[in-house]
Amino acid sequence: RQTLTLHMLHLASQGNLDVRLYDPDGVDVLAASETDEEQERIHYTPDDAGRYRLMVWGFGVENAFYDLVYFLE
Repeated sequence: RQTLTLHMLHLASQGNLDVRLYDPDGVDVLAASETDEEQERIHYTPDDAGRYRLMVWGFGVENAFYDLVYFLE
């Protein structure tokens, strides 16, 4: 099994962004990073193969730019 390592970088001046990883059905939150920092991180090792869903959302911001980098190890 591979572990997903996800890094999301954004500028705090654009607002607070958070990220959640959902199961393939898009129902259950499997991992989340909800900090006030400019970098959010998720580490997750799935039990099953499949397509997982990622949601990025912001607080106090309508539009924001972010970089999303992931690794499978």
